[in-house]
Amino acid sequence: MTKEPNAMISVVIPVWQPDEVHWRECLASVLAQTYRPMEVIVADNDPSHGIAKRVTDDMPDARLHYLPNPAQTGIFRNLNFALRQCSGQFIQLFCHDDRMLPGFLEAQVEGLRLFPEAGFVYGQCHAIDETGQRVQLCEEPAHPFLYFDAGKTSMSLFKYGCLPGNLSAVMIRRTLLEANGFFEEKLQYASDFHYWATATRYGGMAVSMEPFFEVRRHSRQASRVLGADLWMRESAPVYQFLYDQLPQELKSWTTRMYANEHFGQQALMAVIRQALRGQGLAGLKNLHHLNRQPFSLFWIVVMTLLSLRNAISWFGLKEVDFPGNGALPPVGSGSGVASAKSIAIK
Repeated sequence: MTKEPNAMISVVIPVWQPDEVHWRECLASVLAQTYRPMEVIVADNDPSHGIAKRVTDDMPDARLHYLPNPAQTGIFRNLNFALRQCSGQFIQLFCHDDRMLPGFLEAQVEGLRLFPEAGFVYGQCHAIDETGQRVQLCEEPAHPFLYFDAGKTSMSLFKYGCLPGNLSAVMIRRTLLEANGFFEEKLQYASDFHYWATATRYGGMAVSMEPFFEVRRHSRQASRVLGADLWMRESAPVYQFLYDQLPQELKSWTTRMYANEHFGQQALMAVIRQALRGQGLAGLKNLHHLNRQPFSLFWIVVMTLLSLRNAISWFGLKEVDFPGNGALPPVGSGSGVASAKSIAIK
């Protein structure tokens, strides 16, 4: 943790063919933040599109750096391109169609300062629609900040999936970037989930419970475009990694059945729906990813058939529980099974 009262924040925004209104709102909300010092790195993965640069040029600010990246490499390669240019000790990731609320960066930094062993912090949000109207509100928190050590972070990710859900939620330390490296570029969907999981090798996770940003839900989100089979294929190995990190006493048949019931059933049904909608039977061939520990395709199919008429939950993982504050809304297009419930592990 830095001893400086105001360490540099780099706000890193990977951009690809943004909607002009959404991008203008996003950038205006970032530049309106009162935290100093700050730099804003905009990595445009399709400069020929023109909108990202035009809007950026309309908002002259010495803190704003527009970087064209014409290779059209995909979100995580473009994100890594931006990360290589930033100089901040704290690095806030942000998506080009979301909006920061006043005090967002201060809250994120405060979470990392309160918990020096946390490699990253993620915040809560309200959800907005394409017009910018709020469609889901985050509940009032019982505590402004919470902390999970590395072991509890790993267990929480295993139980609840990709808790941050959206890149915009997360601020990382430069020291974590230096230790854990850049995002896995071979993964199109679950690279963020993979990053948070592997980050547990170097520290814990802080959570800023007050909603200080707005995530936009719209038809072009990656989770609605990339496909269920890709989501399953990339996310399943992350669950396998997290399962390997569990304490030995948690590596029981009930834990494996929990993974089958929650991620496994959801993945199976998503791939089947995709096939029935005519989006390709090829995805069914990837179901073999659900037949590696901790998963069993046989039990996934059995539980799915038993649950077709009633939403039955057969297995829990009480050793990893989020009691207390009520359910939080999903924070976007994450690779996880469920949104966070209330973030305090016993």
